[in-house]
Amino acid sequence: MKILNKTARKSVASSVDFDSIIAALNSENFSELVSIYDYFKRFDPQIASEVMKRRFKMCSFPMFITCEDKAQRIFLQNYISKSDFRKFVFEMSAAVVYGFAAFLLEWKVKDLSVFPKLKYISPRFFSMDDKERLFIYSESKKLFVDECDDIFLHLHPSDSGTFIEQALFYNVVSIAVLKQLAMSKNISYLDNLSVPPIIAKTTHANSDKEIEELLMQLSNLRSASVGIFNKEDMVELLNSGLSTSTFTDFLRYCDEAISKLISGQVLAGNAVQNGTQALGNVHEEVRLNVGEMDTLFLSKSIQKLLEQILKLNFASPAEFEFIFDTNKEVDEQYLAGVYSTISSMGYEIPAEFLAKTFRIEGLKKKEVSSENFAFNSLILEKTIVLARIK
Repeated sequence: MKILNKTARKSVASSVDFDSIIAALNSENFSELVSIYDYFKRFDPQIASEVMKRRFKMCSFPMFITCEDKAQRIFLQNYISKSDFRKFVFEMSAAVVYGFAAFLLEWKVKDLSVFPKLKYISPRFFSMDDKERLFIYSESKKLFVDECDDIFLHLHPSDSGTFIEQALFYNVVSIAVLKQLAMSKNISYLDNLSVPPIIAKTTHANSDKEIEELLMQLSNLRSASVGIFNKEDMVELLNSGLSTSTFTDFLRYCDEAISKLISGQVLAGNAVQNGTQALGNVHEEVRLNVGEMDTLFLSKSIQKLLEQILKLNFASPAEFEFIFDTNKEVDEQYLAGVYSTISSMGYEIPAEFLAKTFRIEGLKKKEVSSENFAFNSLILEKTIVLARIK
């Protein structure tokens, strides 16, 4: 399907103003909001860096296939190990911002196997109707995504509500416009007051024409403002009560709000100046929770794609599971101590469960003498105590 042409893609907003953004937010115009967000992402490094950190985190986890059929497991594991698939996963991660990621889907035969060829479609190609249905214009016709079999769609909501309200960029735009407005007002303030005004006092201007000529000459002296007063007039410059710290504090507040929206954390970039150990622990826990939630959305969509691949390459597709190893159970040493305690109580832990927990293929139980078992238990106990002390 040939729909990716430049005329069908909305351009990034060349400039934005407060009124246009408020109008786009109130009308929930999808294409305009995407264009505005892309503008902020291009010129605001805080937004771009926080988004990329979250996307990089999503795509950095190891990927595994669990399947009882060895041949199919090796087939899928080889496919997801390719660099093209990792690139596909990274492009899918863009859905964390826009709420969705769409791909043109074509099937190609290579070495007697059928594989998908996926091409990412920029969100600027899409529009939305009154029923919240995504569509693309192709030769002046609307092609709805839910009716196109050759479009692979991944959904990644960040909130509840309408389709736009579920997208992360909707809230980011609301904060970014405040930051943009504050910066523009401060720049305007500096333009007006950073250059001293020129004040002329004269007794030789006897007519309006002479005053206008003098005013024109003064305006050519490169000053922010000029003025003509009577010789006896007193002119005073009123200083603003706002300091530079007020402006920078507000920008830091906006950056902190952007960090919270995108990554759920505040110890990022220039969002905060100081942190504590307790805040750092919360920061790390939130980061792990957000990353785990992102991979859950990704894994479900990838699972559906891999199921289609198996159906086209095997007569009897076996059940399998695609997994991101998010290292949720971080302290494997602590887990080993727990399992050792359970085993010492007389319970037998299946080797399959341990192999799945610790990601060890081919895990088997070996015969251990009573002396070696007691020695290993003592070493494990001492190790756990030292870990707790640290």
